[in-house]
Amino acid sequence: MEEIAYSSLGGIYWARNDFASSRKYYTLYVDSLRIPERVNNWMWYRYGAACELTGDRTAAIAAYTRAKKGKDDLRPNEAYYYRRAQEQISHPITTIETHLIKAGNLSSAKQYPAAMELYTTALDLAGADQELAGRALLGMLQVQYELKQDDNLVRTAPRLFALSPRRELWVVPQGYLKYGQALARLGRKDEARKAFKQVREYDGYEFQDQTEQRVEEEMKKLDE
Repeated sequence: MEEIAYSSLGGIYWARNDFASSRKYYTLYVDSLRIPERVNNWMWYRYGAACELTGDRTAAIAAYTRAKKGKDDLRPNEAYYYRRAQEQISHPITTIETHLIKAGNLSSAKQYPAAMELYTTALDLAGADQELAGRALLGMLQVQYELKQDDNLVRTAPRLFALSPRRELWVVPQGYLKYGQALARLGRKDEARKAFKQVREYDGYEFQDQTEQRVEEEMKKLDE
C-alpha cells in the first residue's frame, strides 16, 4: 500500500508541474518496489524527466534506462515512452521539451490559456524542427478544440499538415482527427468526412489503432 501511495503522489505532483515533489515521491516509490519489472514505461519516463528537470541528469539517465522495450498494441504508451526514454538518454531535455511537458500537464488540468501560451512559445522556439513543431501544433489544436475555438483550430491545422515529421508521425493523423471534429461541430460535414478519411492515408504510426477507432466513431456520428 505504501508504494501505491508514493506512486500516486509522484503522479499528482508531476501533473502539477511540481517536479521536485514528483521526484521525491517517485524516488520513495522506486526504493520501495518489490517487483520493479511491473513498473510501466510512462512512470520511468516521468521519474527520469522529474530528475532531469530538477538538475540531476545522472539519476535521469538511470531511470530512462529502466524503460523496457516491447510492442503491446493494448498499451501503446509502453512503446511510445520507451522511445521517448531512449531519446532522452541520447540528449538532455531542452527548453522546448520542457515547455511541451508543462503545457501538456496544464492542458490535462484544463488550464487551457496557460497551456496555449506554452505551446505557442514552444512552437516559436522550435523553428525548423518538425518533430517539436508538430507536437506543439497538435497541443494547440487540442486546446482550441476544448475551448470550442473551432474557427481558430481550422486556421491552425494546415500548419501541422504542412509538416513531415519522422519520429512524431502520429501527430499528423491525430491532427486530422481534431480538424474533422472541429469541422463537424461547425456543421461542415462534407469537409469533416474528408478530414477523417485523410487519417487513413497514414500507416505505421504510434497510437494508430486508437486513432483509427476514434475516426470510425466520429464518422458514424456524421451519419446520425
